[in-house]
Amino acid sequence: MKHSILIIMLFFIGLTNLAYSQNKEAQALEIAMEAIKLMDKGDFDQSIELLKKSENLDPENINYPYEMALAYTHQKKYKEAIQTLEKLTEHSQITDQIYQLLGNVYSMSGDPEIALKIYEEGLSKFPNAGNLFLEKGNIFLQAKEYNTAVENYEKGIAIAPNYSSNYYRLALLFLNSTNKVPGLIYGEIFMNLERTTPRTQEISKLLLHTYKESISITPDSTNLDFCEIVIKVEDLEVDEFKLPFCAIYGKHMVFSTIGIKKIGLKELTLIRSKFIELFFEEDSKKYPNILFDYHKKMIDEKVFLAYNYYLFQMGETEEFENWLKENRADYDSFVDWYTNEKNYLNLSSENLYLSTQY
Repeated sequence: MKHSILIIMLFFIGLTNLAYSQNKEAQALEIAMEAIKLMDKGDFDQSIELLKKSENLDPENINYPYEMALAYTHQKKYKEAIQTLEKLTEHSQITDQIYQLLGNVYSMSGDPEIALKIYEEGLSKFPNAGNLFLEKGNIFLQAKEYNTAVENYEKGIAIAPNYSSNYYRLALLFLNSTNKVPGLIYGEIFMNLERTTPRTQEISKLLLHTYKESISITPDSTNLDFCEIVIKVEDLEVDEFKLPFCAIYGKHMVFSTIGIKKIGLKELTLIRSKFIELFFEEDSKKYPNILFDYHKKMIDEKVFLAYNYYLFQMGETEEFENWLKENRADYDSFVDWYTNEKNYLNLSSENLYLSTQY
């Protein structure tokens, strides 16, 4: 009987300790939320003081020192940020974001080589961290080593196909090069992964600008300048020679622009619809492309017109608004379709797009 009473006493003591512990954790979280609000307002010193209180209440929670390091970084107190983050690399709750921020701080403080080592260390523990390949790419981009930057961004896509930032960086690089086709594809995939952000608006304008710049229409001719076709001698020696994707793209785009007199949202929708029709008649099996599959699905489900107006609206806001006034029902139907999870552009390691795949 005494034994049973002792067990009951221990049980209630355990409950009391658990409740006290949970109360401290809840208090720490509440204080930290206020700290983050202060950080967003630029009050970094006060934010750090509150985060220290949260850490004292819940010392095992890795989020509080991480947020402190972020506040130090905003203040350009890189030494304090590095000291805080390096202590976390052996923490039981370590995440790839710790390595991302630590590498970024080293980069911002003028040590890109150490930053690269930090990212590599992070990848050894988190091999599927697309964000760490993004940061590696950014280091090489800053050094104007563009090919190596592209290589790292594409490695990031290969291991994390739904992480949007690698597509964003690749879109900017390719759309500002002589090989714009990968940029058009990466940019549009990005807009489907990351919707309604300032970066989305930026890419919307850039995509439309690229189409207008690359399709030159005069009364006598239409000229296309999306990419440069390069065929290597060794490619001709293989049994199943495949034309570069640039050639396939250009072939269908030439026929898709027949009869087009200018490039607006309406005309671009007609061009892209015709392109998909021709592509799926001849080349879709030999040159599979997840984005073009998505276009075909939208055409079949009669939402492609509204999708194109949505996609390029930031480049032609007046034309978009005028169309929207006359086609609100069609646009609303598209939005219902587009925001349904079953209709998302779903990327995987089996269907992802890379500029090097053809």
